[in-house]
Amino acid sequence: MMREFKIRAWSWAAHKMINSGVWFNNTTMELEAVSDVALMQFTGLKDKNGVEIYEGDVVRYPVWEDYDKGIMGTLNGAVEWNTHDALFEAVCPEDREMLDNAPNMEVIGNIYENPELLAVPA
Repeated sequence: MMREFKIRAWSWAAHKMINSGVWFNNTTMELEAVSDVALMQFTGLKDKNGVEIYEGDVVRYPVWEDYDKGIMGTLNGAVEWNTHDALFEAVCPEDREMLDNAPNMEVIGNIYENPELLAVPA
């Protein structure tokens, strides 16, 4: 069974997500985009609320702050494609988390509309 292939686009000109801006070239069988959009691929996964997770999303996920004391915390990470390991992961300065933890993650924004969600607390 193949997963659904979806793309969304961030328009640099309009400063918002758009549903257009993605074209499939039938000759080369490749995706093409206009220069003023950033393309984000659907990971094939959904978060704990059933929200589709795309490249460029910011997800909040649980981490152990102190395993011995049973203290959990959370981190925010940007969803990126890891070409070396051929997988999507949530990336932040403190951590990298594979999306196999998606059922425990929550989409809280994206890197274009909510970059402040990735700020490291001082």
